[in-house]
Amino acid sequence: MELFSIRWADVESYCRSTEEMRFKFIAGEWQQVWKEFPNHSFFKVIDSPYIKWIKEQAGGFMDDDKLIHFMIVSADYVLDTVSKYELHQSVDGTDKV
Repeated sequence: MELFSIRWADVESYCRSTEEMRFKFIAGEWQQVWKEFPNHSFFKVIDSPYIKWIKEQAGGFMDDDKLIHFMIVSADYVLDTVSKYELHQSVDGTDKV
């Protein structure tokens, strides 16, 4: 197992959910993703329902913003993070964009 850190320049929204709270996702869509990308747990989500929901809740204030949805799936949690910026990764102390 490789340890790494992730740094966002700015986070617009995040949600940490237990596996029970995301059961529908884990029992359905996640099974297909896992088949295509085994041993992966970090994803950039395309056509994100989470971003759609955020923009709906913002009432037009974020319509022109380009938001990026990142998802980390672990054995117990799903972490959804939305940012306007790409992230910086660090593996063994070396920053990568």
